[in-house]
Amino acid sequence: MVRRFEGSGVSNGDVFSDIAGRYDRLNAILSLGRDQAWRKRAVEQLPRGRVLDLGAGTGAANEIFAGSEVVALDPSPQMLALNDADDRVVGVGEGLPFKDGAFDAVLSAYVFRNLESVEATLAEIHRVLRPGGRLGVVDLARPEAGWQRSLHRLGTSILLPIAGASIGAREEYRYLHQTLDKHPPPEELLASSPLHLVDTWRMGPMGFVWGAILEKEQKFPVTSDQQARGTKLGLGFGLGTGNPYNRAPAVEWRVPAPPGTVGSNRAPLQHPGRPA
Repeated sequence: MVRRFEGSGVSNGDVFSDIAGRYDRLNAILSLGRDQAWRKRAVEQLPRGRVLDLGAGTGAANEIFAGSEVVALDPSPQMLALNDADDRVVGVGEGLPFKDGAFDAVLSAYVFRNLESVEATLAEIHRVLRPGGRLGVVDLARPEAGWQRSLHRLGTSILLPIAGASIGAREEYRYLHQTLDKHPPPEELLASSPLHLVDTWRMGPMGFVWGAILEKEQKFPVTSDQQARGTKLGLGFGLGTGNPYNRAPAVEWRVPAPPGTVGSNRAPLQHPGRPA
């Protein structure tokens, strides 16, 4: 089933639409066959259950989601047409068309550089994750050391357009070279996220691939005895002031899902317009 949510805009979804059938093959070549292993390291740290593959593309990650129900989301219908996930949604990270707490985990692999707004996307991921749910991110960036960054920048300025030209996508891969300088290191990029940053790591030659795990806060119930003790001690349990697991958030992070209509190229939804 493919569902399309109109009116959500495009988060650079047109960039690789024309080369959908060749995209994964070239990425495997450029990563020396390691792109799937880099995804897997993040997936292994995610809980099983209902998983959102944000920026799923043609479904390269599907085979490593064993035991989970996968919802594939991508702004490119051409990419999703090649994805064999049962549930495929055309949409963007800045306005996820799902209800609150709909997922146990979210994976976003090689996508964050293409987002219109990382802040809005993180807010939406926080909204659709269940308490205790996790986000795994894998993406490309420049190496950390100064001389390595310079060498890497020179190399990608030459290599990526040539690689793209080999499949008729010179401009698309020139764009990829430019996005490598778009964001600061992940520790800085994710510092203001509403999700708790659990871990970050580097992979690949010179560490030009990074991974991160973020987690949504748990919501622990407060018993009447805890409430009484907390009130007596002035901790404010249950009142949004004392217990860090039950306090009201200081910032409202929710970004409303965009309005629109729902369609499918296989079968109509039972409840058109209702969030998944």
